[in-house]
Amino acid sequence: MNEKSPIQPSLEQINEAVVEKVRRAINNAISKDRLDEIEEELEFFNAQYIKNEGLSDEDLATVREIEDERDRSIATVGNITEFRMMLDYLEERFGPKDDWIKSYLAHENAHANVAEATGHNFIGYSIEFVKLDDSGSVYVQPGISLEPQPEWGREELLRKRIAVTLAPEHYGDVLSVGDEADWHVLERELEKVRSDNKQQTKISAKFILE
Repeated sequence: MNEKSPIQPSLEQINEAVVEKVRRAINNAISKDRLDEIEEELEFFNAQYIKNEGLSDEDLATVREIEDERDRSIATVGNITEFRMMLDYLEERFGPKDDWIKSYLAHENAHANVAEATGHNFIGYSIEFVKLDDSGSVYVQPGISLEPQPEWGREELLRKRIAVTLAPEHYGDVLSVGDEADWHVLERELEKVRSDNKQQTKISAKFILE
């Protein structure tokens, strides 16, 4: 007896699910002050991860708690078709003044393409919703979600993160303000890692010679 293939959802059903994700994230939009705190906390743990090539179980649990809090304000979809649906809905809801498709679709897809090409686990396209004040004003922060491979060393991880960050330039786009900031932070981290590696090599060589 042949098994029946699962019924695939229609584009209309997929669009409804995408719109529901966006509505839920908007309703849970995070405050700008809290977002700044979270980004500072995650930057600290990211630096620890790079420095130590991993995190303790306790630190991982803390990171998950922070990410779970932030995730409530983020709508994430798995492919570019669904990302386009998100942008279409935002244009319909907030108006075309920001030219959602032109501004964000190609830019984030460039990041995604290089993320996959460099071997990252690509999770999806994301939009975070941030409350500016108590008036209900919300702004959007598009991005991609990805994970590095656990076997990557510190230098390889940073080199590949930089490649993903600079991806829009390779596709004829410009870097966003956030891309520029991330790039400079990553370059400083990479310089420190390379300096540490050179120092370790010198120490090892001296030990062997003696």
